[in-house]
Amino acid sequence: MRSVCYNSIILIVKNSYVKEDSVMDRIFCYSRRGVCCVTSKGGRLRLSAGLFLEVFVLLVAIFVCLGGVPYAATVSLGQTGQATSYAAGDDGAIMAGVPWPNPRFTDNGDQTITDTLTALVWSKDAGTPSTGSCTGGKKTWQQALDYVACLNATNYFGHNDWRLPNVNELESLIDGGRYDLSLPSGHLFVNVRSEVYYWSSTIRAADTSTAWVVFMYDGGVSSDDRSTNGYVWPVRSGPSGAFGNAAIWQTGQTTSYAVGDDGASRAGVSWPNPRFTDNGNQTVTDNLTGLLWSRDAGTSTWGNCTGGIKTWQGALDYMTCLNTAGYLGYNDWRLPNRKELMSLISRQMYSPPLPSGHLFINPWSHEYWSSTTQASDTSNAWIIHMDEGYVYPSAKVGNNYVWPVRSGQVGDLVALIISKSGTGSGTVTSSDGKINCGATCTANYTPSAATTVTLTAKATADTDSSFTGWSGDCSGTASTCTVTMSAARSVKATFSGSSTPTPTPTPTSTPNPTQYTLTVNKAGAGSGTIATSTGSLTWSGNTGTAAYAPNSSVTLTATPGMSSTFDNWSGCDTTSANQCTVQMTGNKTVEVTFTTGSGFLLTVTKTGNGNGIVTTSTGTLTWNGNIGSALYTPGTSLMITVEPDKSSVFTGWSGCDVPIGNQCSLTMTAAKNVSVGFSGGCKKTRKDFDADGKSDILWQNSTTGDVAVWLMNGTAKKSVAIAANGVPKNWNARASEDFNGDGKADILWQDTNTGDVFVWLMDGTKPMQGDFADKGIPSDWQIKSVGDFDGDCNSDVLWQNSNSGDVFIWLMDGTKIKSQDFAIKNMPVDWDVKGVGDFNGDGKSDVLWQNRNTGDVYGWIMDGIKLQSSSGSIAKGMPSEWQIKAIGDYNGDGKSDIHLYNVNTGQLFIWLMNGTKISGGDFVRPKGSSSPLQLRQMTDSGLGAGGWQMKTTGDYNGDGMNDMLWQDDSTGDVYMWFMDSTTISSGGYADQGVPSDWSIY
Repeated sequence: MRSVCYNSIILIVKNSYVKEDSVMDRIFCYSRRGVCCVTSKGGRLRLSAGLFLEVFVLLVAIFVCLGGVPYAATVSLGQTGQATSYAAGDDGAIMAGVPWPNPRFTDNGDQTITDTLTALVWSKDAGTPSTGSCTGGKKTWQQALDYVACLNATNYFGHNDWRLPNVNELESLIDGGRYDLSLPSGHLFVNVRSEVYYWSSTIRAADTSTAWVVFMYDGGVSSDDRSTNGYVWPVRSGPSGAFGNAAIWQTGQTTSYAVGDDGASRAGVSWPNPRFTDNGNQTVTDNLTGLLWSRDAGTSTWGNCTGGIKTWQGALDYMTCLNTAGYLGYNDWRLPNRKELMSLISRQMYSPPLPSGHLFINPWSHEYWSSTTQASDTSNAWIIHMDEGYVYPSAKVGNNYVWPVRSGQVGDLVALIISKSGTGSGTVTSSDGKINCGATCTANYTPSAATTVTLTAKATADTDSSFTGWSGDCSGTASTCTVTMSAARSVKATFSGSSTPTPTPTPTSTPNPTQYTLTVNKAGAGSGTIATSTGSLTWSGNTGTAAYAPNSSVTLTATPGMSSTFDNWSGCDTTSANQCTVQMTGNKTVEVTFTTGSGFLLTVTKTGNGNGIVTTSTGTLTWNGNIGSALYTPGTSLMITVEPDKSSVFTGWSGCDVPIGNQCSLTMTAAKNVSVGFSGGCKKTRKDFDADGKSDILWQNSTTGDVAVWLMNGTAKKSVAIAANGVPKNWNARASEDFNGDGKADILWQDTNTGDVFVWLMDGTKPMQGDFADKGIPSDWQIKSVGDFDGDCNSDVLWQNSNSGDVFIWLMDGTKIKSQDFAIKNMPVDWDVKGVGDFNGDGKSDVLWQNRNTGDVYGWIMDGIKLQSSSGSIAKGMPSEWQIKAIGDYNGDGKSDIHLYNVNTGQLFIWLMNGTKISGGDFVRPKGSSSPLQLRQMTDSGLGAGGWQMKTTGDYNGDGMNDMLWQDDSTGDVYMWFMDSTTISSGGYADQGVPSDWSIY
């Protein structure tokens, strides 16, 4: 079983072919979308006849770059943020890159934040808010571009040059030493979403129907279809002269796919030409970053330093060996951090994603180690896949390639500071071009006795000025002076002026004042707040004042309070919706009028110990703590939608006209109060392998033993992958639930020969680790079901002895049994376990039983291993033609329901449950139909040979309600019904013609 878990992980792709690398004995699958699979040494790739599963590999990747202004120059990479060392020579030990300024961020007082490392200016609110005519919330990629265009049209916070950030700009915010959120400490932003991704403007070159996205949980960067929904975080360029030259460089994408995208804006420092220089000694210098790389990227053997793929610690040891051996004449090689590796990537290219004319040899289209540890799981380190430029975490015990680097900044910089004195004027320049003082009087250097800088002083022509000498760390009167940058240096240049004094003119008019006063008056019976694009108003009652420099442009934004509406501005130079702009050519007075709203007030209150996002289809809620409010015109119909956060579960609505799962329908015929409940705990979406809140589909091939996972988004497959090849036929998958509480489904296996039980702990489609839970279980003990009986977010295992009827429960913690005991002994053998579900909504799984002789149905309400007194009879004497088919929450109330099927008529019925009581129910019928539905083919034709069978259930569209997954055994077609209580709200094919040797678990 262990060989099954660790031997190989392979992905099969549409339009693929197989290439075997005989040197490394590694197998890779290639397609138009790039490298998509890899086996470890000795692994086998097996394709069943006719099986081609389309694959999009969903990887958590990091593209670590910095942001800036568009000009060709050398940029200094910033540090990753990782300050903890996990091994000698790693990122936390070396901390290569420009140190971050302190403070890293500046609040500009106008709802924008400047990143002082990169000089980029970001909106303070990262929640994609609605503003004016620009509707907020999650958006498709094109809608994200349109949202930014709308912000510019409405002069958002006084600016009209916002853009959707490219992948380098968005990722520059990431702190590699933090997670949830992975932003630097003290970042000043609000409403940053850690559980979802943000769109970048950069298209994925290997598949232009997708674009790169960034997750703020741990800095992961992946790609997703442009039709899916993500958040938007607007950015604009700040002033030039970013701290330490840590400017953002262009991504390399030159093709534009939409107005305002990365290929159109090409934001960042342009690349030098040539980008790379061959140094003639088997090293290559990147002229963009100044880093020096080994020309051979193939992890070659050098002297006693054995090449080839290595573990993470093996990669660090390889660096030590190269330095001891004086590799290519140097002894300061290091394992690059993730920023350094990512600096090589061109987003215009793939296979490999290196800039055209890159000069390197043997760049494998495989994974390369970085020296940066994953903050959220320190047993992993970040790797860069040199096929498309993905960056994602990998277990340090795995094997990957190594690419040595040297140079760049390691440790703190030292400053060269130039000052000028005297009565004359002049400039000081440096031989390396960093000083032009003038404007730039400071430059930073890596401390070294070998670094010398020559300064030249030149008096300004036609000013009767002259240079008279140096002081500080330079001396003498010559026009040039040389300093050695082994430490910080300070140099003063003195210029003298003419001895004839310049007469002071007598002013003929009154000088202009240094500042003008802006006065804002609030009028009307309503209330509201005023935000300024720059500066801040000081309020006294309903009058606010602020002082501004002459000719300053100030934009005022009015936001009405609860039960009020914005009416109008007066006294402005220009107005746009709720905004007023004035040019401070003198003292100015403006007035804003708020009126008492004439509509109905909607108040939404969050209750419980959890949390989540609440949005409305019309209007925007204004939140004060856990209470949100908005004013609506009488008769307005709207839908409220809730999205619980990662550590919470939605528990229900009150006050809705019609509650529909995670949505609440209202018509504002009066003032209304709605409550939405959240409970702290864990999201429990069945068979959800990637923790996106949507169930996925697990397959196994009966011929080869291969195991595949479809990652689903409704009926659409986000990704398809082989989780493992050749699982022996004596190993059977018993369950796919979350055993370690990470929100991702795992797989429970049992050996039918030995009784051994093994758990695969999954990360998406990949088994990350696994172990035996127990060995040698007697054959009369059978796994009946799996559920979380003690509410700790880890699924547990329910056993029953076929001879004695004894019922036994394993309470699990990952692969380990943390506690175990009998739930009951000598259960009568005519009672059968029909499944588990949480019937009373307490977060703990309960057990459903049926007597095969009488038809009686009974519910055990569980608290861990113990039965509760609320256990009881559900129904008696259910006719034998009615069978219990599934258990799940069909109406989204947080309580499991019971799905019945009539074997004679084909009719389906759902009992809506509240504990052991049937609170309601009905025949399953299509939306808008009054007739009960009989089981039939989804295309409304006859059943046909084999016919349609319900294979499993799950929440495939993420609306909090259980759906049904069907397959036609005669054709292999797979179809979904999306349920809304007992009604089929919609449906569709997930695939057609799946070969018959593949079965849904």
